[in-house]
Amino acid sequence: MQNNRKRNVIKERIRQEKERRERLLAEEEEQYEDDNKDPISEQIQQEHLEQPRNQREESVNVNLPKNESSNSNPALDWITTIQNQAGTSENDLKIKEAEEAIEREEVEVSRKAEEEARKQAEAEARRKAEEEAKERAEAEARRKAEEEARKQAEVEARRRAEEEARKQAEAEARRKAEEEAREQAEVEARRRAEEKAREREEVEARRKAEEEAKERAEAEARRKAEEEAREQAEVEARRKVEEEAREREEVEASRKAEEEARKRAEAEARRKAEEEARKRAEAQRKEEEKKLEEVRKRRLEEEKKIKDAQKRQKIVVAKSEPESDEINLNNERNQPNETKFEQEEKVAIDKKGILNNMKKYKYAIIGVASIVLLVVAGFAFSNMKNSQAASANNVNSLEVNANLINGLRLSAVQKYQDAALEFDKVDYKKLGKEDKKAVLFTYLLSGKAQKAIDLEQDFAESVVSYYIAVDNLKKVKELKTKNPLINFEIAALDNKHEEVIKLRDQVPLDGRREGIIVNSYLKLNKSEEAKKFAQKVGNKDLLEKINNSTPNSSATSVATISAG
Repeated sequence: MQNNRKRNVIKERIRQEKERRERLLAEEEEQYEDDNKDPISEQIQQEHLEQPRNQREESVNVNLPKNESSNSNPALDWITTIQNQAGTSENDLKIKEAEEAIEREEVEVSRKAEEEARKQAEAEARRKAEEEAKERAEAEARRKAEEEARKQAEVEARRRAEEEARKQAEAEARRKAEEEAREQAEVEARRRAEEKAREREEVEARRKAEEEAKERAEAEARRKAEEEAREQAEVEARRKVEEEAREREEVEASRKAEEEARKRAEAEARRKAEEEARKRAEAQRKEEEKKLEEVRKRRLEEEKKIKDAQKRQKIVVAKSEPESDEINLNNERNQPNETKFEQEEKVAIDKKGILNNMKKYKYAIIGVASIVLLVVAGFAFSNMKNSQAASANNVNSLEVNANLINGLRLSAVQKYQDAALEFDKVDYKKLGKEDKKAVLFTYLLSGKAQKAIDLEQDFAESVVSYYIAVDNLKKVKELKTKNPLINFEIAALDNKHEEVIKLRDQVPLDGRREGIIVNSYLKLNKSEEAKKFAQKVGNKDLLEKINNSTPNSSATSVATISAG
């Protein structure tokens, strides 16, 4: 189809070129006719016009030599020659006939020449026109061919551009598809790699967890075996000879069972150990209760003796009150500084007496604290046994329970330092109420009262009671806390009476603290406030002593209040 289009374009250009040449030929013919219009006929007409003149000159020219004849026309030369040969008369007719023939011949020749010239001109014009038309056609054909070629080139260029664009688009699409496929492949590869890495990590984590669990289980088994052996050794030391033999048999049986089924033997051993510990704790508790009962009896006897002594002291004080008032007034006037020193010395002596009385109950209080701790430990053992069975699959819980159990066992045998180290590994907030009590008392008995208060601010009262019982109340000063009770005791030790009065409503009151507050009022010469406070708390003994005391002897009199 493209070749047909090219042929049509070439034919059209040839036709246009022919038309152009024909136009050019026609224009040249018109120009030629304008420039050379009938030159032969004009020459013949000129000759006819000059013929009479030539005849007149014939006579003159007859005798002229041939070389002098006119060279203008061969026909005239021929006529001249004939005239020379013929006579004038005859020759005229002949000349006329010859002239007519010549004229006719000339006319014919001129006509033919004109016809030939015209034909030649026409042929030339046609040729030129054809050539011009051909040239125009060729030019047009070339132009059209060029135009067509240009269009084809443009079309081809557009086609190529479109093809190139299409190829580029396809290439871009392929590139994007390949890029997308590559990215997807990379993503998939990364995902697979990550998945494989994750799986490997999970496998490694599981393996490590299993190894750690196995190691922990082995360590726990070894530790429990060691603990069991140690506990069994301790139990064997305390048991009777028959129980020792029986326990040796049980240990031997448990060892054999452990070789056959280690897990079952460990569970049985733990159960037996806990049961034995509970029995020991129960036995020790009963023994401590007996001791406590004896201590209570002794304390009642001591209280009875103290009351009798107080009654006797009241009688003595009542008899010596007027005399002591006069002496104190005189001493106050004359030697106020000495009286104040003596009062403080008496207060110190009375305080020593109070502390001496409290020393009598020191071991009783320590025994009570030990009993409380043992009871709490017993409850904790039973609770931990249930919680350990409920959470046997939780490794962290097992570790916490193991540390707690070890701490409770150590505290049960009064190894408070080691027990405190075990409790340091336990999360205190996750413990139950009884377990918390056991931990706090262990810290207190191991000398870590500060840590116990940091864990539980309300435990400060137990700490103070313990220090009072062991006659070491100055240890309170080493505690760093904002607890009002601790600050109250420190203020009382440092004789900061205003601070004591300021904290009176923030501490739990007992006879000792009520006496300290009243004593602070009296030290600041605020007997009315002291009386109001005694009335407010309803302490009749304290109120009676304030009413019976004088301003100067009030401190000495009230110093014995806390002993009751």
